[in-house]
Amino acid sequence: MLDDDGAVEEDEEARTARTRYAQLWVGLAKAAVARAGRDEQSSDEEVHGDPEDASRDPEAVARAISEHSESHAYDQMIVGYLLQIVQELRTASGPDAAHLNQRMGELVAAMEPGALSRLLHMGGDSGQRHQFLTDASRGLKGESVLRLIEAASQSEEKEVSHSMLRMLGKLAQHADGATGAQKRHALESIQEQVSDLVTGWAPEDTDPQAYSEALSGMSAAKPDVFMERVQLAETERRRIVDMAFEMDVVGESVDNAVRQLIETEDTLWLLERIADNRSSALTQSLIGNSEGFGKLLQHLLDNEAVDRSTFDMLLELVGESAVEPMMRALVDTESIQFRRLLMDRLVTLQPDAGALATRHLDDPRWYVTRNMLRLLSGLDIAPEDFMPDAYLRHEDHRVRYEALRLWTRLDRGREKAIIHGLDDVEEKTVRFALNAALVDCPRAALPFVASLAFSGPTDIRLLAVHVLETVVGQTACSALLKITRSKRGLFRWKHPPKDPVYLAALRALHSYPDDHHVRSVLDLALRRPDPEIAVAARQRSDGGGWGG
Repeated sequence: MLDDDGAVEEDEEARTARTRYAQLWVGLAKAAVARAGRDEQSSDEEVHGDPEDASRDPEAVARAISEHSESHAYDQMIVGYLLQIVQELRTASGPDAAHLNQRMGELVAAMEPGALSRLLHMGGDSGQRHQFLTDASRGLKGESVLRLIEAASQSEEKEVSHSMLRMLGKLAQHADGATGAQKRHALESIQEQVSDLVTGWAPEDTDPQAYSEALSGMSAAKPDVFMERVQLAETERRRIVDMAFEMDVVGESVDNAVRQLIETEDTLWLLERIADNRSSALTQSLIGNSEGFGKLLQHLLDNEAVDRSTFDMLLELVGESAVEPMMRALVDTESIQFRRLLMDRLVTLQPDAGALATRHLDDPRWYVTRNMLRLLSGLDIAPEDFMPDAYLRHEDHRVRYEALRLWTRLDRGREKAIIHGLDDVEEKTVRFALNAALVDCPRAALPFVASLAFSGPTDIRLLAVHVLETVVGQTACSALLKITRSKRGLFRWKHPPKDPVYLAALRALHSYPDDHHVRSVLDLALRRPDPEIAVAARQRSDGGGWGG
């Protein structure tokens, strides 16, 4: 811990702090191991190993303390180092403080409960013990604080209630394993509970079952005072809600605490707790609370700063009444990410989202119309009276593209949509229409497909040939012959250039084995010296072939 390899630059203050943390730990380790060896009149190595090695092993330090016989001088020396360490960790930060905290956690975890209780007796000085626990709750990890509380209760000759230990244990898990606001709230709660505990220990938990039943009864019982008139402190509101989740009950006092949390900036804290307890009675009672959580939803939508998990939890609580404010936000937003989030969530709120989307289709802003059409495309069932054909002729190609996507999903307008798409000037729209025709090409669309196969970008021509291959008929055959037919020149044949479109058209002609024009084209292609052309002219998908 004292080594400075120079890998990270640090100022004098940081180096001083790092040195102080290291000296405290090494001092504690050497005092525990070396003093134990001398007290038992044996060599250090015979009893607990080399103190230098032990200083790197918290379990060795814990073992030395646990195995040492009760000695006031020894315990006071160890306690002195512990007090200094927790006081340092109370305000310390950075990787070196985290390293020291980790070692302390391993030390406390490895120490025997009796040895911890012996140390925390601290010569009978309860004031010093209480200050130590308070500092520990602000510096050590949650699991370490829990073990110290259990050991200190023996020194106080007071037993901590079973329910209190359960609550502290759950808070410790969140404090050590969670991140962000959840971790911060858990740490704050541990500090509050320890502060209350050391100023007045709970009565003995002689009957845990009866105690739990009493808590459940109190939380659900009708109060003597009308609770909506009682303004609770912030910590009390949170504590009541935590108890409701812990005991899985609801009641008027809980409703009052929730109402006050919603009215304050603590709503996000409440959502985090709800998200962690989705199946609880309290969460189920809050579903559909559009009035309470609707204000928070509107606030988040207005600021376009919505965390996905928070947003999903809000939608679950608010329900269908979230559609209208979300639709307004979708109409007004210019953020691509926020728009995508809204649309992904709105499609889950059908059919209300679909009915509301049709009202915004005639908005003069092209992107609003595009977004509404895209939203309708994502719904399982489009509104029955909706006819999107007018948008196939929209002046903006992005609107036309979304209208095509939507129309091809509807049986009643699919043919018209494909024809419009094939005749569009935008290549992206044409490609989509060809892919739709590849699945099922209307007969009326074949002339448009054939026209696209003759000229234009290679990928569009190739896609058009594939569509023609799926439709056996005179129109398709004529188009394929036009692509593959060779012309007789003055001295020799002028063949079409070899490209993917030509090869695909040759393969497609095998669907017409009895047509004499097709046989002539394929026979001529077989005589060309290019082996790839010969293969395309010879092979058939059904395993047959033309003679060479």
